[in-house]
Amino acid sequence: MLKDDVKKQVETSCATYAGNGHCHLDRPCPFFNSNEIELSRCNYFENAVLPANEKLNARYWQSFGIAYWGELTKVCKRCENTFNPGDQKRRQYCDECRVIQRKEKRNKRMREYRKNTG
Repeated sequence: MLKDDVKKQVETSCATYAGNGHCHLDRPCPFFNSNEIELSRCNYFENAVLPANEKLNARYWQSFGIAYWGELTKVCKRCENTFNPGDQKRRQYCDECRVIQRKEKRNKRMREYRKNTG
């Protein structure tokens, strides 16, 4: 889950994190003290800590509806790597995962077909 991954990144890499949900910037850490399901925002984290982890960076910005690398980059739903969808704006999977996803859907469809006909 994205929120858990962000918390882990803050605990291990954020220089201003003081532990127990507190921040050295004289305020509570927004990622630990928020009861909301959605992520809160912290400028220090976004500018200094987050860029170190490319996958988390893409997932974080996509959760706010922002394509961090421009409009042409998306995050794969399966492997969470970034990919360029090209002309197909609705694509949800990178090329490798797209092949796997199609096979899984085909196999499921065939199982249902065999179950209903036999």
